[in-house]
Amino acid sequence: MDLKASSLKDDFTDNATLIADRLWRGSEEAAEAPVSVLRQHGVTHVLVCGFGLRPIHSDAFTYKTLPLVDLPVFSISSHLPNGVQFVDDALRNGGTVLVHCARGKSRSASILVAYLMSSRGISFAEAHSLVRSKRSISINDGFMKELKAYEKTLSKK
Repeated sequence: MDLKASSLKDDFTDNATLIADRLWRGSEEAAEAPVSVLRQHGVTHVLVCGFGLRPIHSDAFTYKTLPLVDLPVFSISSHLPNGVQFVDDALRNGGTVLVHCARGKSRSASILVAYLMSSRGISFAEAHSLVRSKRSISINDGFMKELKAYEKTLSKK
């Protein structure tokens, strides 16, 4: 690998973290990496978690956009099933997913906490701890409340 490619790879991993097998969480900068760099990391699907954020390489990857606003008064509850389903479908079909928002700290982390609770049957505390252990997060208070409520709906299934 030449120096330029090595530098690009480091730029991606500076802005994205592998949360679980084939599941990345990152910032908008990670999603802006060249297609070749994203493919080096196996990315096949990108979940964009942010109002105003757009697919960067729409011709190269499968995208889904959730128009989430990082404010405590914004409700994410109705978006959780769509985000969880997109990640689950991609992974079940052998894909690798990059879940990103602007900074990779709140919206993307929230979707991944919901996905882990749903797919692994773990508690909010366990999912939150796992996502936080890989890279710092800063989920806003409103999203935290909604994720805890989502946990209760999952436990009733």
